[in-house]
Amino acid sequence: MHYEFKLPDLGEGLSEGEIVKWLLKEGNIVKEDQNVLEIETAKAIVEIPCPKAGIVKKLLFKEGDVVKVGEALFVIETQENEKDIFTDAVHAHYEPENEPKNIFFEKGSLATPKVRKSARDMHIDINKVTGTGTNGRITEEDLKKYAEVIKPVAEYGAVEKIKLHGIRREIAEAITKSVSLIPHATVIYDAIVTKLAEFRERAKKKAEGIGVKVTYLPLIVKAVISSLEKHPYFNSTLNTETNEIIVKKYYNIGIAVDTQYGVVVPIIKEADKKDIFQLAREMEELSAKARLRQLILDDVRGGTFTITNVGAVGCRLSIPVINYPESAILAIHRITDTPVVIDGKITIQKLMPMSLSFDHRIVDGAQAARFMNDIVRLLEEPDWLNAYL
Repeated sequence: MHYEFKLPDLGEGLSEGEIVKWLLKEGNIVKEDQNVLEIETAKAIVEIPCPKAGIVKKLLFKEGDVVKVGEALFVIETQENEKDIFTDAVHAHYEPENEPKNIFFEKGSLATPKVRKSARDMHIDINKVTGTGTNGRITEEDLKKYAEVIKPVAEYGAVEKIKLHGIRREIAEAITKSVSLIPHATVIYDAIVTKLAEFRERAKKKAEGIGVKVTYLPLIVKAVISSLEKHPYFNSTLNTETNEIIVKKYYNIGIAVDTQYGVVVPIIKEADKKDIFQLAREMEELSAKARLRQLILDDVRGGTFTITNVGAVGCRLSIPVINYPESAILAIHRITDTPVVIDGKITIQKLMPMSLSFDHRIVDGAQAARFMNDIVRLLEEPDWLNAYL
């Protein structure tokens, strides 16, 4: 019996992934629940197990191909008795070139995986190509003819073409989805964090004894959660099908991490239940895993609100894009010593700009202002953080 293994639902609204590495070859024996390939999504690189045992007959995609959820990845030959598979494998002989070509429909287009990959490589929307093959199947020649029709204007100098793939491609798609579906609005605030810097120095001394590095980020996370508790719509999503605002009663905070492969957002689960040192340790561990591409899917699932620290790379001000399907994202920026007028006198204070982008379908500007006012107040008078040391 032949069994087609299809890319399973990856959750979190993920509809496709890029094959990073096959963990098997044609002719290999596969055990039940054995990991068979690595898939890279917008969230992480994950290993996918096969639910059945059998002999691999044909791999339908190559490393680097993009596969949609529900598409067949490979074909295995199964038997009722798993023992028979391993016994018969000794005598098995398989020549993949003798197998009929696999044909797949993609949004109404009839084409082989090879032709579909060629279309992606050529940046051609295969649904716009007219097929001249059997039953309207699209051929490589059809792609070439179509490419001539849409041939771009000649360049006026040297160029380098870099394929958009992996995390970068996923980021591009996620950003496009966010800005096309969510009406963004942004408010910008300054927080005087002179006292927060002093508090951090005290926390750092205590953290040294337990081997933890305390940055400003765990302190900001605590302030954000406190404000989210008062303004729950910033911890929600909008279900357009049911016309409902889904307010989350838990606080899973995403922390954007800059890696050489692109920005990823690991999630600190139940951040409200953790103290400053626990948050600091978990941020450090997740950031390290992100940069080493060792995050698992559970590390990046279930976020309710995202914080991005663009100040870490020297940014003075930015307008962040919401991490769909969340309702808001906070960007924190570079802290600078700045002249500030306090009680009619000019003093040098540590100033941290912050910008909040929010879903204008769910909340209005006045609500965003109140949300940010509370965060600023908490950061400027940080004695309340002593309870989390």
